[in-house]
Amino acid sequence: MRFLRFLLILLALGLPLVAAAQDGADDDVTTEGDNDAEGENDPLFEQVFGKRATPQPAEIEVPLVIDEVDRSLITITTAEDPNDITIDARALLTETRAFLLAEPQARLAGLVKNDKLTVKDLATLRIKTVFDQGDLVLRLEIPADIRKPMDLPF
Repeated sequence: MRFLRFLLILLALGLPLVAAAQDGADDDVTTEGDNDAEGENDPLFEQVFGKRATPQPAEIEVPLVIDEVDRSLITITTAEDPNDITIDARALLTETRAFLLAEPQARLAGLVKNDKLTVKDLATLRIKTVFDQGDLVLRLEIPADIRKPMDLPF
């Protein structure tokens, strides 16, 4: 996670990433438990910039995967709390139309605020939503009782 954050900072500053990627990209393997706790220092960031990192929301376009089916790119805004990630509602409603039954689709549309939906909104329908920060992918898992029947791809 720290290495990814470092690369994003370099990208934001317009610095070349080729040298950074070659200098030990494989050396800094992160795991789920490697994330900083709230208020904890990021020594690399502090060493490079001389101050503590302050997480900032970023609007990015990522692939959307619904029930293991690649869909399209979708715009999200990251947040420190994964439940507060916002998702472009129009694009998400277009993509979920092929997966959700009419009633849950209408309930989801009713949760839209300022053309956005949050991970919390999707959770109210029991749609498991995970933003994979490593692969930069938004994954949705729709419960069987609100999903349209689909043909198996054989």
